[in-house]
Amino acid sequence: MHLQKFVRNHIEYRIAPLTSEQSRINPQRGKKVKQADGKDELGEIINRSKILCVFPFQIKEQKTELPSGICQTGRITEGETTIFPNLHPFSENHVVGVMTTEHFLNLDQFLSKLIQNNLVASRKYILAVNANDRNARFPTYLWGYMPSSAGSIIHTHAYLW
Repeated sequence: MHLQKFVRNHIEYRIAPLTSEQSRINPQRGKKVKQADGKDELGEIINRSKILCVFPFQIKEQKTELPSGICQTGRITEGETTIFPNLHPFSENHVVGVMTTEHFLNLDQFLSKLIQNNLVASRKYILAVNANDRNARFPTYLWGYMPSSAGSIIHTHAYLW
């Protein structure tokens, strides 16, 4: 018995020899920027992470775009939300939905319109992926907030795949 694996779009799909269960990993994710390690005070983390934040660069400068079959303009926007491909994907359709141009928001600053815009843009993306690939039927929407949720990027965002 040996571990079977294949790689597609930088993602390793592994099949366990005993159970035939499939798992997936992206070795590149270990190289992504981590803005928080859980040891610093919150204010310190926010200030330091603003300098290191990759999202303003990704939104303005990065040339990665959604496939034309998903979005003709390369990005999905709704209000302040921008959806674009994840630089370190975990699956074929893994994207980031940055919720706001602000780097950090306190809980009381999450206005309903901000969340609504993110959900609407995410829905557009999910429906476009499904229209392009009928086998993509079980979307995932994750919104982590701060290091306690295992979030490594402070800037408010959601992940979809």
